Amino acid sequence: MSASHKLVRAKRSETCSSLVLRMMTTLVVFGFTAFAMASTGDTTIVRWNDAALIAIRDTHPGPPMAARMISITNTCMYDA
Repeated sequence: MSASHKLVRAKRSETCSSLVLRMMTTLVVFGFTAFAMASTGDTTIVRWNDAALIAIRDTHPGPPMAARMISITNTCMYDA
């Protein structure tokens, strides 16, 4: 692999890492907002999924990143 390919791969990895960090930060910040706005009939799972969808709308990740974010969120809820 040439040096330019390694540089492109490193930049892509760095971009993905910063996007994931930004999405998770948005999820936490807007998660509290979603909790406050949720009606009393909603379950905790629905509120967390709403927070994840708000984070996805704010950060505009690609479909694979959005799917991964939702799956990680739901896996964490299941494990808790």
